[in-house]
Amino acid sequence: MRNKIEKIKQEAAKGNLDAIYQLGFAYYTGKLIEPDMNKAIDCFKKAAASGHVQSIQAIGVCYANGDGVAKDLKKAVFWYQKGSDLGYDQSKYNLALCYYRGEGVAQDEEIGKALMEEAAKTDADAKRFIRKVYKKGFFSRFRGNQ
Repeated sequence: MRNKIEKIKQEAAKGNLDAIYQLGFAYYTGKLIEPDMNKAIDCFKKAAASGHVQSIQAIGVCYANGDGVAKDLKKAVFWYQKGSDLGYDQSKYNLALCYYRGEGVAQDEEIGKALMEEAAKTDADAKRFIRKVYKKGFFSRFRGNQ
């Protein structure tokens, strides 16, 4: 494992965006290396600045969960929107959830539905969401309005 993280670090030092993301993810999860949320966020931001969509998505997740940054759903939506605009379906999925729930953005099921359907073309989470929630009409339960 030590060899793997060293190789990732070498590639990241060369500016390889995938390696920078992988290094950030390693810091985020604590796999292959000691966890360090500050270094994870730094890696994600560095790669995101060059348009790396997985890093953009990761920053959104960090803001949504308060991982290494103060929890801020509006900032999470900003990053998910950015990833969605670049065509990243996981970001579309997360953005759709924000619209369905009204988290960080005004609730709008129509926008959520459109995003979810677009994401479901390739994203497994979005496909599951449509199958389990969207198709069965459980919107009010999903939003927590039981």
